[in-house]
Amino acid sequence: MKFARPNSYSGRKGTEDKSGESKFADSTQAAAGTRKDLMISPNTLNSAVESLIDDASTTTKGIIRIATDLEATTGTSTTTSMTPHTVGLIAIAGAPLASEILAGIAELSTQAETNTGTDDARIVTPLKLKTNLASPPAVGGTAPNSGAFTDLAATGVGTGNIMTSDTASNFSVTGALADLTLNSDAGRIIINGEEAADDAITIVSAAGGIDIDSALSTVISTSENAADALQLVASAGGIDVTAAGAAGEDIDVVCTAGSVNITAGESAADSIVITSSIGGIDITCAGAAAGEDIDISSTGSSVNISASENAADAITITASAGGIDIGATGTAGEDIDITATGSSVNVTATEDAAKAIYLHANGGTSETIDIHADQGTGVASVSLLSDVGGVTISGGVASADAVNIACGNAAGGIDIDSGTNGTIMDSTGAISLDAAAASNFSVSGAGIDLSLVSAAGRVIVNGEEAADNAITLLSAAGGIDADAALQVNIASSEAAADAIVISASDATGGIDITTGGGSVDISSAGFATMVAGTDTQAGAACTSNTNVFACTYTGFTTAAAASQVFTVTNSKISTTSQVIVTVSNLGANDAQMTMTRVEQKAGSMEITATNNGAAALNGNVVITGWVIG
Repeated sequence: MKFARPNSYSGRKGTEDKSGESKFADSTQAAAGTRKDLMISPNTLNSAVESLIDDASTTTKGIIRIATDLEATTGTSTTTSMTPHTVGLIAIAGAPLASEILAGIAELSTQAETNTGTDDARIVTPLKLKTNLASPPAVGGTAPNSGAFTDLAATGVGTGNIMTSDTASNFSVTGALADLTLNSDAGRIIINGEEAADDAITIVSAAGGIDIDSALSTVISTSENAADALQLVASAGGIDVTAAGAAGEDIDVVCTAGSVNITAGESAADSIVITSSIGGIDITCAGAAAGEDIDISSTGSSVNISASENAADAITITASAGGIDIGATGTAGEDIDITATGSSVNVTATEDAAKAIYLHANGGTSETIDIHADQGTGVASVSLLSDVGGVTISGGVASADAVNIACGNAAGGIDIDSGTNGTIMDSTGAISLDAAAASNFSVSGAGIDLSLVSAAGRVIVNGEEAADNAITLLSAAGGIDADAALQVNIASSEAAADAIVISASDATGGIDITTGGGSVDISSAGFATMVAGTDTQAGAACTSNTNVFACTYTGFTTAAAASQVFTVTNSKISTTSQVIVTVSNLGANDAQMTMTRVEQKAGSMEITATNNGAAALNGNVVITGWVIG
């Protein structure tokens, strides 16, 4: 049994007048263009267009193609169309060339074609004509006739006279006193020689001089890069450079990258003279590098520098960055003398270095260095002073008196004073300090120690006077430490209750006895006591900042079986301290205050006490403690 397809359609056919089922035309049917019962798709329509539409002609509308540039300029195609672009091409290509009798298309000449002047088919622009006339070629083809001229003048505004020649030329006058004048009343006179030669411009006066006068500046300059780029030469006489200027109107001789040399060949005392009749003279080398020095030397003669000004700096020799050397290679008696008659001699150095000032004798075994004051009577007649550093005196001879400090007067003394860094005396041998009168060896000032040390021997302090204080170790404000690698023994054979006294007399002073791990033994046939720091309070908190403390709390009536928390504030206590604590109570009743809890904190501790007695508390509570670690 057959069934109709579910997508089949059995309705009527579509026509131009009514809707219905339709079929798409194929490419052949579309190109034929005869069927009325078919539909056409865009793709089929595109391929059928050229078959359905005729080509355009001069009488029929239809399909037409755009002409190429070549077809447009050739002008032979009758089946293509023109665009504005191709119309422009054919308009230029078809136009005639311009001539003297016909308007048309013309080409502009180049500058070379303009300068040559032989092309008659191109147009010259105003700019190229002006450029050509700026350097015009020779006029005519034959040599011009010579002429005689009296005056050559330009009378019109903006006009002038130009004489130009491409060969060597001469403009001269002859005869005695016949002057040649080049004059410009209000303009400049320019003489220009362009030959690449040292004498491109030559001004010569074989018999007379040359006078150059100007109301403004006179500048002579050259751009040649040579050692003798600019020369002033007097082959037989001298040269004077004179300026009658005011202050600041100087004569400057400047060479920005080279040297300035002044040389004289005359054998005379004043062969070179630099004189300032009123002001001073500066010789300055401001931008020189290392080794680029100012040298003043005289071979075979002396160098004298003198000044007559009455001033502290009448002569100044200054090196703002480097050093100054004064050297003399003389024989005996040819010394370097520094003498100030009526004034002082100061030698100052600011270098932060060893030997900032150095006096050195290196002539032989008999040499000496003397610092001698002839007439000074004060204690500082000869003074060696170092404001912030030390003074070192060193002797090189192998003898006990290698360095001698002596008083020439029998009644004189030696005074050695030093600042806060003290006085140091070091010797690989012995040091002996002996005196025939009461003597003193002391230091003063907080934190200033006095040490007597024997690195491998003994220190012996011996007082032979028969007195209780024959040897006294006294510290009025501080403590006394005795440290030793072996035993330290303090013993006295005096039969007295205070044969040995260790005392801290200040109200806040203490005594510490510390061991490295051994025990502290206190053995006495009498009593051994410790004094505690005390505080009495009517409340439940007290303060005592001592290792041993006793706090008294008053006014409490704690009932039987009741508890009370007491606080002790003590800076010696930490959370890890070892503290021995006891609690006791006073009063007639049968109250028994017993510690039931101790809580340590940083700087304090809380003690809980419970009344385990049969009656209420009617007396003070005393808490005693010992911070042992």
